Amino acid sequence: MVCGHSFGGITALGTTVADKRIRATISLDPWFFPRYKENDSGKFGIQSSEQASCLIVTEGFYSWGPELYQEADKAFNLGSGFNTFLENSKNAGKQAHITLLANDHLNQTDIVILQPLEIYLTEIKKFPSIHFNEHYMLNAQLGIDFLAKMDMLTNREPIALQILKSNIDKQRAYIKDNLKKQD
Repeated sequence: MVCGHSFGGITALGTTVADKRIRATISLDPWFFPRYKENDSGKFGIQSSEQASCLIVTEGFYSWGPELYQEADKAFNLGSGFNTFLENSKNAGKQAHITLLANDHLNQTDIVILQPLEIYLTEIKKFPSIHFNEHYMLNAQLGIDFLAKMDMLTNREPIALQILKSNIDKQRAYIKDNLKKQD
């Protein structure tokens, strides 16, 4: 199994396309620009029906940035790259494309835990009603749920899933307590 975010997300997909030994890929906000020509021409897709792919995309990834980025998005069809990739792939039934609304690119990384103040200051104007840690945990839970649906979890993973759910519940309680203190 491989997983990657942004440039790592497209790298994970490219590795899966090239190596049939990989059984599952979770790609978070893959940046399709390095592979847009192959993708748009139909040459970039998973060809094995045995390989599973899950693309978790944030609403904010392709809708923010300076005009130059938005122009590049239009010119290179980056925003629809996800759908084109899924159409090019031959693993129907073993693919998922999830778009997380009111979510941003950095929420899929541990930066939201390591540097929450910086994230708060740079992104709070965009999606003020959602707490960043909840999105981070949601990404992890979606990945684990996808692997469970594809029957790729071993006997030990249900324990990991229980721990993850417990941590999510603890995060939510902590957030609620802190919001009450701020009022």
